[in-house]
Amino acid sequence: MDPVANSGSGAARSGWRRGFLFALFLMAWITFAAAAVPVTADEVTKVNAIVGSSTLDAITVKAVNRVRSFVPGVRGPDGTIPDEMADQCGDIAAYNFLSQFGSGRLITKPRQDKYDRAEKDLEMLAAGKITVVPPDVAAPVQASSPSPSFQGRKRHNQRRRHDGF
Repeated sequence: MDPVANSGSGAARSGWRRGFLFALFLMAWITFAAAAVPVTADEVTKVNAIVGSSTLDAITVKAVNRVRSFVPGVRGPDGTIPDEMADQCGDIAAYNFLSQFGSGRLITKPRQDKYDRAEKDLEMLAAGKITVVPPDVAAPVQASSPSPSFQGRKRHNQRRRHDGF
């Protein structure tokens, strides 16, 4: 029997369901892999043929770190990003990977638009206009080194010490 069916007003029922659906679709922090980057095998082959190009794995790690740097507050374990930002991370990694192909033929107009939108989303995330679910497990806090301290220096060359001016 549905506990909501006999709960009284429709507003109470819809509020309960809304909260239940929100909890059902609650996102988590994920490990974003190079396999999730939206590039074809043919594109990967073309870019890997270039001498000195970075691998898709290396560029994916850079994209993950870029997305993590825009997340305000508590971050998840190293190498993870909020699930809400997975598409943006994939678009950034794909753009950066394919931009290594010198002629720029692999960067199409829709791919350029996705990259631009992902960058705007990162800016909105940093500004707090997009919120993400905090991680279940926070990243370990790194021990800080002692910060330098600055003190005013004692000046010996003062006007009252000069004679004859």
